[in-house]
Amino acid sequence: MKKLVFALFFGSILLFSACNKDNDNDGGKLTGTTWTYNGATTSMEFNNSTANTLAKPMVDYINEMTNVPDPNNTMVFKADGTWEEKDSDGTYTGTYTVSGNKITVTDEDGSHVVTYSISNNILTFVLDATNDPEAIAEMAEFIDMLIAAGAPANTAITKLSSTATWKAK
Repeated sequence: MKKLVFALFFGSILLFSACNKDNDNDGGKLTGTTWTYNGATTSMEFNNSTANTLAKPMVDYINEMTNVPDPNNTMVFKADGTWEEKDSDGTYTGTYTVSGNKITVTDEDGSHVVTYSISNNILTFVLDATNDPEAIAEMAEFIDMLIAAGAPANTAITKLSSTATWKAK
């Protein structure tokens, strides 16, 4: 879960759920499948071109570091409404619910809602954190660095999102 969060809140990925436990989304089955981390990308946009220019190398670096498949990072959504992710740092667990194409994943950090789809044995999570006050607050230090590097004092995030993919094992 930690890799997912890192990829989704600045190169962090995290997240998951199920109400209809056998929810098919273009021929894939969410539950009972072991998913292997395939990579993630993050997108950040700011309210001015200076901040966008200054942030680009960092966003590119985050994407370079997180958009790498990891066969040792696996995730399973179980029929009982729990999920489990294993990677080299440990095992992470929580609960999930599904409503349409949205998954609400709960872990030790709270609940997160992501959009998901399954196509050609690829599970894709999209987290739009643009209107998430907690996610934006976590970016405050990054914004301060942009301002210190020359971005206007009123620099603010206008878009913060991440996409993570997992491949059926």
